[in-house]
Amino acid sequence: MYELPILSILIWQPMIFAAVIVGYPHRSFPCGYLIGCISTALTFIFNIWAIYTYTHLSQSGIVLSENLPWIGLLHSNYHLMMDGLALVMISLSSIINLLVIVSSKYVNQENNDELIVLLLILQSLMNGLFLSQDALLFFVFFESMLIPMYLCIGRWGSSNRNAASMKFFIYTFLGSIFLLIAIVYLGMSANSFDLNDFYRLPLSLTEQSILLLMFLFAFGIKIPMFPFHTWLPDAHTEAPASGSVILAALLLKVGAFGLYRFVLPITPDAVSTYQWPLITLSLISIVYIGTIALTQTDIKRLIAYSSVAHMGFVTLGCWLIYPISLGYGHNAEWIQMSIEGSMIQMISHGFASGALFLAFGLIYNQNKQRDIEQYSGLANVAPKLSACFLFFCLSNIGIPGTAGFVGEFMVVISAAQAHIVVTCLAAMTLILSASYTLWMYRRVFHGLPSATVEGMQDIKSSALNTLYVFAAIILLIGLYPECVLQFLHQPANDLIQFGLLSKLPHF
Repeated sequence: MYELPILSILIWQPMIFAAVIVGYPHRSFPCGYLIGCISTALTFIFNIWAIYTYTHLSQSGIVLSENLPWIGLLHSNYHLMMDGLALVMISLSSIINLLVIVSSKYVNQENNDELIVLLLILQSLMNGLFLSQDALLFFVFFESMLIPMYLCIGRWGSSNRNAASMKFFIYTFLGSIFLLIAIVYLGMSANSFDLNDFYRLPLSLTEQSILLLMFLFAFGIKIPMFPFHTWLPDAHTEAPASGSVILAALLLKVGAFGLYRFVLPITPDAVSTYQWPLITLSLISIVYIGTIALTQTDIKRLIAYSSVAHMGFVTLGCWLIYPISLGYGHNAEWIQMSIEGSMIQMISHGFASGALFLAFGLIYNQNKQRDIEQYSGLANVAPKLSACFLFFCLSNIGIPGTAGFVGEFMVVISAAQAHIVVTCLAAMTLILSASYTLWMYRRVFHGLPSATVEGMQDIKSSALNTLYVFAAIILLIGLYPECVLQFLHQPANDLIQFGLLSKLPHF
């Protein structure tokens, strides 16, 4: 076994560096920025180490984990475990946070130290959530993430930031209450808060149905699923660029991650019973929210609604793993493709949507305008930024060769084996996404430069490098998706086995 507590390091190292910034006697912008860059760079290095260690141990059948007593009275432990899904999510977190911190001085002009502290704390909490194997520990990280993001929006947001931050907090806090009730009930029933004990717990259909509803409130708000999506456009619109990137690339994935860790393995009979209503909600997110994006004139709101629509593929892939009522029997290949497509869609959406918000943040930093009508001809004055933005738009549309294509294609293909109506409705996103994305790009970047654009400059090469990294990763996943899928095969297979195993008690 390994000796270095690498999982705990991935969680607590950013928190320690955040405390260093707060406690530094002569705090200044370069100090916080430098320490933030060092912390995220170290996290990335430890993440590479974790990938190597995980790969080496998995070949021997050893699980990378840490398990220490925590709250003995409740039989709750400080139990961390890294499977392939957690490894991929930690990698997404490490890369996104590194790029956000490095680019923060180009999109945030005041009190950057304080914002970097919040971003480092958020990274700690998200890493803790992805690695938690104890439900109570999972909830602590899940709930704690509300505070730094609330402060991020409320402190550095735009003119309507107070209302947006409060709406974000109320929505997500109410969802957390339902999650806590469900966890406490399961913990008392299993006499343990270990997720593996939850998975083995027999539950009646009534119990599963109530638990499913509670989980959907908690995780559906975070994703967000229809009809819980209304907080997201406001939060994205008012949040600073760094906050928007973290929100789109990582915080939305926390909800989807909860589906994999709680909903599918704990309530399989309830999900199978209510499969069609759940699929309908996902299709509404894809089609209806995509249609709403067509009407937007605010660039950030358009990207935000687009984000909700594309996250619909993540949830749709989850519900498609129950094959009997969908008509493709027990074909394991298509079921596996569905859940792996859902998982890789999380990753590709994280990079594509995060890149769009960061690229627009670099534009917004120069003129403080979000209205599409104020822009025209930006490609004439900022050709490099325009080229990067176009590439991210193509990934958002789902052009083959980009990361945006892989997950959606896998989900649509698996849906095609199940039901033709589901396939046609899901595939509509290709038309809708191309319509609003290309319309927005044409209005903002083509034509003669408007008065808003004339005084702008192309971004500096140091800021441009962060966009190049985003573009390179999007291209890598698009051309060689196996670089991510190789880590998802086993967790997807395990999840399918749990998801297809009835939890109804046998008498």
